Amino acid sequence: MPKKSLAKSPDGANYEKVAVLVREKREARKLSQDNLSLHLGESRTFIQKVEYMQRRMDVVEFFRFAKALSLDPKELYGELVNRFEEAEKN
Repeated sequence: MPKKSLAKSPDGANYEKVAVLVREKREARKLSQDNLSLHLGESRTFIQKVEYMQRRMDVVEFFRFAKALSLDPKELYGELVNRFEEAEKN
């Protein structure tokens, strides 16, 4: 059975922005999916599914993700909102 993707949902472009942001921030901290999953107390599969748009990340998980990477959740959310708004302009 093929893996389900959020890309085909009406908000697929926005889910992609979340996935890209998550991956960029993790990679900027030079963390593997395994290392980040340990910081979050989640499985590597959880991180993988978010990054490959097979799972949504809710606001609580987004907050925990930011904290696990020693990022300010408000600033990270602001960066995400900026990406949404920039896409709306184009």
